[in-house]
Amino acid sequence: MDKVAQRLAKESLNRQVVIFIHDIALLVLLEDACRKAHDRHEISIGHRVVSRCEDGVGICVSEPPLKILRVEKVAGRLCEHLSKVKTYHDKGNHEGWRQKTESFSKDLRVAWECGVESVVAPVLKWLCQSVNTKQMVKLTVISEQDCRELRSAYGLPSQLLHSQPVELNPAPPSPDDINKEIDALESWFKNIQKGKTLPSFDFMWFLMRRKQLPPTV
Repeated sequence: MDKVAQRLAKESLNRQVVIFIHDIALLVLLEDACRKAHDRHEISIGHRVVSRCEDGVGICVSEPPLKILRVEKVAGRLCEHLSKVKTYHDKGNHEGWRQKTESFSKDLRVAWECGVESVVAPVLKWLCQSVNTKQMVKLTVISEQDCRELRSAYGLPSQLLHSQPVELNPAPPSPDDINKEIDALESWFKNIQKGKTLPSFDFMWFLMRRKQLPPTV
């Protein structure tokens, strides 16, 4: 599927390409291929998602699935959605707000998974059949503290999704709490990406760092 996505991205440099698809795996590959086509500017992509529900079919929205978005766009969508539904909390609709927090918990988990996937993408990509060992050195920007922050933040939405004893009656997080979690994701991802933009790593320096040997002059 990688080659198919690359071929379609290349063709879209010369003309408009319309693709009807139900396979999210190919959609992810298309997104990636369009960002990298011939080192040009990112190819503009328009999404039209047609779905069905209990009340009817042919419901069309212009927002792509959360799973294929970049972390920055995921965070932006979550913030936008939060601004629309926090009225449940502000007006004291506790049950309605509890349902919305469950939705946010699922989306936050997906967002963190997208963030981790983006961080390790130089070496290993979701659905890609190859491993790029030449880019392994780029993963050295990930610190132990980054991993701790990830596990801590990822654990919160997981905890909210798990059933709790009725006797405990835990209160759902407030809109401010959710906003802080979105900010934490965005900050975590930006800090790691900032490390990747530093001057290219020297591979011998990487080896010496792993062996804790002093660099030679």
